[in-house]
Amino acid sequence: MKNKNDEIKMVNTEEIYVTMEQLEPILSESGYSYYAHGTGRKGNDESVVDSIFEMGLRTKDNSLYKTSKQMGMPTLEMISKYQELGLNPPTLEEVENEFNNWDHKDSKKIIILRLPNEYINQSADNGDLQGEKYGAFMTEMYDENQNMNLYVDSQFIIGCYDVEKQAVRINKKFERIMSEDTLSKVKERYKKVLEITKKRLQAEPIFEGYAQILNQLDQQDVQAKSQPISQQEIISDFGDDIDWGFPTLDENEKHR
Repeated sequence: MKNKNDEIKMVNTEEIYVTMEQLEPILSESGYSYYAHGTGRKGNDESVVDSIFEMGLRTKDNSLYKTSKQMGMPTLEMISKYQELGLNPPTLEEVENEFNNWDHKDSKKIIILRLPNEYINQSADNGDLQGEKYGAFMTEMYDENQNMNLYVDSQFIIGCYDVEKQAVRINKKFERIMSEDTLSKVKERYKKVLEITKKRLQAEPIFEGYAQILNQLDQQDVQAKSQPISQQEIISDFGDDIDWGFPTLDENEKHR
């Protein structure tokens, strides 16, 4: 394992690597939940990462809940929650240490996801069955046997932490702020997953709080329909002309 003062060598000129510290403005942004997925099952080759960046992240049993681990990034919300409990708030150093010692399939490549909280279906089944909870961020794809698989869109993949390089390879398709096209798709899929939850609850035995949950879903549906699509800066191209607010590592730069 390389020391953090070692030089980071880029595999080719099209790949950009940054440290976790350099990514802190993105990894600690409020209003998002962060997830990680090791590639150990498919292997630690760069081609696996290339495929995920291009196609998106396939979810086991069509459930992100079963596929990925939610990470305690140092957002303002998480820091406040920990402080209220009298606990030390999470740090990027702790997250990086977890990446370096990923316990599933000895993964050396860790895919990092970031999802906006407002489009996570909080009333969904906890098992995220058939993408009920995170379906707003997923695209349906069919294999040769016409089996449907759900993939988390590449636009929500920040990059891939490389244990050997001790740095994050940036996904050039990642959108720090959703484009108009991405937001439109997310809103449409969000309405669909809300309907899935409503139908499931209506088919289940009545329980305490049932009516309140249905009312909450109706309100979320109305909000999703009425919220205007914002025209904001799209950060989906990681060329040299993009101002990240921090320097990126090239062949001649070293960790600080």
